Amino acid sequence: VMGTVQNPIYRDGIRKITVTMADGKKNKGENGYIVLDDSSNPNINSKLEDKLAKTTHPWGRFPVYLANSYKDPMSIWGFAAYEQTGYMLHYINKILKKLVAWTRNVMTPPLIIQKHCGITRQMIESDNNKAGRLILQPSIPNARIEFMPIPNLPQTFFTVLDKLIELHDRIHAIEKADRGEAPNGVIAASAIVALQEKNQIALQPKTVSVESLAENRSKWAIGLWQNWGTDSDLVSVSGQPEEFVGTDYAGRKFNFVVESGSTVPRTSLQVQELVMKLAESGKISTPYLLETLNLPNWKEEVARTSGPLVDQALSILMDAGLPQEAVQQIAGMLQPDQGQSPDVRQKVEAQKEKK
Repeated sequence: VMGTVQNPIYRDGIRKITVTMADGKKNKGENGYIVLDDSSNPNINSKLEDKLAKTTHPWGRFPVYLANSYKDPMSIWGFAAYEQTGYMLHYINKILKKLVAWTRNVMTPPLIIQKHCGITRQMIESDNNKAGRLILQPSIPNARIEFMPIPNLPQTFFTVLDKLIELHDRIHAIEKADRGEAPNGVIAASAIVALQEKNQIALQPKTVSVESLAENRSKWAIGLWQNWGTDSDLVSVSGQPEEFVGTDYAGRKFNFVVESGSTVPRTSLQVQELVMKLAESGKISTPYLLETLNLPNWKEEVARTSGPLVDQALSILMDAGLPQEAVQQIAGMLQPDQGQSPDVRQKVEAQKEKK
């Protein structure tokens, strides 16, 4: 029985080819290139068995991935937001150049000097006058010497500039609320948070792209550690330092998932609004609320408000027969700043008298 067996030349079907342009006609290869190297996937460790290497992320994958902020049905590369705002930037730059030129004219306005009054250009441009000491001595009495008044820019100038910048930011999904600025007529923190959340809808394509980048890079990092991580590092596992060698974990399947929306920065107003709602519904504790809001002396307030509950728990333990040494030790740990309350201290003294 005759049969055909196909054996792949490259372990995972990925090859790396290094070429160079041919130099001269004598060594000219096909299409003008010379192959310098033709090897297998360099991201896979050649000493790693196939059954282990197959479980790593680089197996059968090219080290590239797409993350387009704006998809283009005509191109795999997508399109840049600046394709929509390039002409706006052109006019913004022109207006800013005019603004700088106007400012320079205001600082050093043109000097008007009556002709044939005995003052030449060389006198005006002398070193003394350049140093800021303008000294003019006309030979004609009452000669006209004055700076040209520079008119103020019309309000339309700044209105057009602000409108162009506003349109530019809107196309890029950048709003005042995202910068922490309160829009006109909006004062309430909840309203500002609502505007920020609404703008996240416009930012969704960019957010998805950033999350895709973070997820792919992390998967590749894990896979490269499994293939090439031979050095010993210390990592934190449940708060304890543990030795970690990447190749020891080859053969295990790891995944890395980015929680949706976790890459979007939240302002302090959003965090405060969220913890206030959770506190009202009883989903979080008062100490966590005070810590998140970072109010002045919040630790002292937590100790003060929790004191009666601690005293009640210690009293119950003493009534149940807990030794006074243990009660004092627990009170010191739970109330290091306040010490024992009068009720607990009285019960401790009563136990001493009985003994």
